[in-house]
Amino acid sequence: MSGIKRRWVRNYILIILFIAIAVMGIFLFTIQRFYYNLAYENLYNRMNVSAGFYTKYTETDKLNLDEIAQLILRDYQDSDVAELQIISPQGEILYSSSGLTSKHLIESEDFVEAIHGLQGNWVGKNALTEERVMGVSTPLKDDHGNVIGVLRYVTSMQQIHLLLYRFFLYSAIILMGIIVVLLILSVTFSRSILTPINEITLASKKMAEGNFDEKVPVIYKDELGVLAQTLNSMADDIQKTERLKNDFISSISHEIRTPLTAVAGWAETILTGDLSDRDEVEKGLQVIMRETGRLSYMVEELLDFSRIESGRMTLHSEVFDLRQELSDIVEIYRAKADKQGVRLCMEMPESVVPVNGDTNRIRQVIINIIDNAVKFSGEDSTIELRLKVAEWVVLDIEDHGAGISEEDLENVTKKFYKGSSKRSGSGLGLAISDEIVRLHGGELRIMSTLDVGTTVEVLLPCASEEKLDV
Repeated sequence: MSGIKRRWVRNYILIILFIAIAVMGIFLFTIQRFYYNLAYENLYNRMNVSAGFYTKYTETDKLNLDEIAQLILRDYQDSDVAELQIISPQGEILYSSSGLTSKHLIESEDFVEAIHGLQGNWVGKNALTEERVMGVSTPLKDDHGNVIGVLRYVTSMQQIHLLLYRFFLYSAIILMGIIVVLLILSVTFSRSILTPINEITLASKKMAEGNFDEKVPVIYKDELGVLAQTLNSMADDIQKTERLKNDFISSISHEIRTPLTAVAGWAETILTGDLSDRDEVEKGLQVIMRETGRLSYMVEELLDFSRIESGRMTLHSEVFDLRQELSDIVEIYRAKADKQGVRLCMEMPESVVPVNGDTNRIRQVIINIIDNAVKFSGEDSTIELRLKVAEWVVLDIEDHGAGISEEDLENVTKKFYKGSSKRSGSGLGLAISDEIVRLHGGELRIMSTLDVGTTVEVLLPCASEEKLDV
């Protein structure tokens, strides 16, 4: 394992291992305290009973320590559970339920506390047998309250420690099983995340190399699935843009070649022909001027597109009367429309229509829309221009020409898009117009039905009439 998988598994297992060890430690400590307390309680109960007998014998029969110790040992029946000891103040075992006595001095903590008149308890190793034992002690006092001996119970901790060891062993086995299961789950889970990431990385590398046909399989319906779908959508959009760009380059090359051919042809004709033939020279110069104008317009479109793409298009805003500008544009364009047998009809309010914007850019938008309407309208057709003022300034330009198909309608404002039309143009006009309207805080809407006609709606924010420079 390497990379994210190694870090994931390592950190995941370390955290789980730490938690499991902590839980197991707390569990074993709790079990140990439980059994230790159970053993303490058992020994204390026995010791208190025996100490009660001692007090009873002392108060009633006035017996000495040896006599009372023999009586207590005589009635003691639980030698297999705990050893009963009677110890001198010096620490020597005087009597024992096991029958063994020892001159070895007892120095355990429970004995020391008992010598000082308190009940004590202790867990440790037996000095003689090295066996781990538990001891509890209580003082034996005379009539004057002096400690004359110690009553002590001692039991082996071997069985309890064996039980605790078994608990530890079972807990360790369970812990190892949990770690193995978690390791498998961790590897499986990390693989379920890393496999799609690796596929996305591989697909991204191929896309970076220009292979946009590569697609990322969408396996999961989660964030990774969304990422894969987004990457696939991006590749599709790039492919579409690449196709549009290639089509645009091919189209603009053709569009530029046509006027250049005409200009070069007429220039050669004029140079090699009879310069005294005024009619031919004028005709050639008119063609050259017209085709040069077309080239200039295409160059301007390309420059505008470049400014928009780089965010360098600036507006020189002022408040102007859109009604007056529209009238001027229609008057200028009417002659061209009449040549194609197209009538331009206007419907406008009588009062001024103030708009805050760049006059030249707004004119560019309107001219582009009217030019398209005229271009795609047949002879003896009408183009209606309606200017209205409400919450917005709304300009409707409606033609009854070829119309636009549903498929093309979704893309006509996209850069480089020319659709199925074979008419001349760069495919940038509506894209530039849409961006200019957006820069003015407005909206460009296009509604069309194939073979019926098209309506283009330009919405612009209203301006205050007081700011209008009359």
